[in-house]
Amino acid sequence: MRRTGVAELPLHAGHVPAWLITRMIRLSRALIAVLVEEFGTEEVLLRLADPLWFQALSNVIGMDWDSSGSTTVTCGVLRQALADGELGILVAGGKGARSRRTPAELEEIGRQFGLGEDKIRELQRTSRLVAKVDHAAVQDGYQLYHHAMFVEREGRWAIVQQGMRPEQRVARRYHWVSERVVSFVVEPHTGVAGMRHSSILNMIARESQPVQELVLDLVTERKLAKDWARVAAAARGARPLIAYVEGEDLPQFRGRVIPELPRGVWERIYGAEPDTFEDLLLVPGVGPAVVRALALISELIYDTPPSRRDLVSHPFDPFRYSFAIGGKDGVPFPVDPKVVDEVIAQLEEAIEAARLGRKDKLRALERLRGLVRGWRYPSHLKRPT
Repeated sequence: MRRTGVAELPLHAGHVPAWLITRMIRLSRALIAVLVEEFGTEEVLLRLADPLWFQALSNVIGMDWDSSGSTTVTCGVLRQALADGELGILVAGGKGARSRRTPAELEEIGRQFGLGEDKIRELQRTSRLVAKVDHAAVQDGYQLYHHAMFVEREGRWAIVQQGMRPEQRVARRYHWVSERVVSFVVEPHTGVAGMRHSSILNMIARESQPVQELVLDLVTERKLAKDWARVAAAARGARPLIAYVEGEDLPQFRGRVIPELPRGVWERIYGAEPDTFEDLLLVPGVGPAVVRALALISELIYDTPPSRRDLVSHPFDPFRYSFAIGGKDGVPFPVDPKVVDEVIAQLEEAIEAARLGRKDKLRALERLRGLVRGWRYPSHLKRPT
């Protein structure tokens, strides 16, 4: 299992009209039904875990090509489109307060799919850990506000999360899938699309593994509280007498932010006795401030710095998929309800025929791919929404 990428989008306000939402739900269900019929539910999860395929899907069903709302709306649309469970995938969580209902909804999904109690608890732990990693272990300045978990009937899953930087009016989307996660806390990315940032804290980069190991050793030796006291004292400019007598080097600070830590946080960590960095992240109270403190202890006292690398790659351009039915705000052209209804009807007819053993319509759709493989959209039509 591994995280499969990150996409970045501008923050947008506004809403989707009811007439379009209804059609988005039907169209997305038809598209997912084709994928399930042709490739199975596992392939659907793999595609949802690709940030650029997800964006293309959002464009195909009519969302703006450059909007942060593509994440929340598309996940909400898929949640409704898959709600009866007939296609073998259900969705837990969502935006804001709904994301906090994920554990209870996973329990309902587990019972609906007949998953055992152990599997349900595993899914709940996974949901919580994925949120902790993107919130605390990778500190890129984006505040998480959306968490959706797609679960198929065998217990495999994909997760789509989104964070925002309101001051820059951009959002970043994080994708995970169970089949590709080797480790939740070591180099889980396979791609990052969007703006590159230099001042981040990346505790899950491969080069941060020594930091993870050092922190766990310090937990075992119960040295975190003492070391943090040294770091905090040095930040205030204090220098104990013993340092002068013994010539001890104290941490030097150049503009770093020293977090205020909750009272008793170190004792809580000691009491949990975490065996792995995953376990440490799941200790109650271990959030961004604690992880920053651990990184400072590692770097300033033990000369073992964490990674500051933001894993960014260059995506293909998903704007071309906006030409399927248009965009809700008229870019590259307004959505025509009649065209959408015809597309939905053709897809639904193809699926029904395939279920009866007649796949000629699906094969015809497949052949259409050759007509658009080399097509390039008119560049003058690409503009912000």
